[in-house]
Amino acid sequence: MKGMGKLMKLIMYSVRDAEKPYIEAWSKKTGNEVKVVTEPLNADTVKLAEGYDGISLQQTTKLGDEQLYEQLAAMDKAISCSNGWC
Repeated sequence: MKGMGKLMKLIMYSVRDAEKPYIEAWSKKTGNEVKVVTEPLNADTVKLAEGYDGISLQQTTKLGDEQLYEQLAAMDKAISCSNGWC
């Protein structure tokens, strides 16, 4: 899959240990850089997304208040979310 377009730098929040090998294998196969974070996305961890093209999260807790959404909007990131809280 390498060479099929622009490579991305992604950050994934709320990653479980069992998911890490699959994320690493996908990253290696595609050439996309993926930073794995076990903590959820919140006001304290949102700053980790600086310098990344996109954010992926699968958390089951609320993201936070309006300020977090404002921070995300200011970063102008693509966000993939697989929960009911986004």
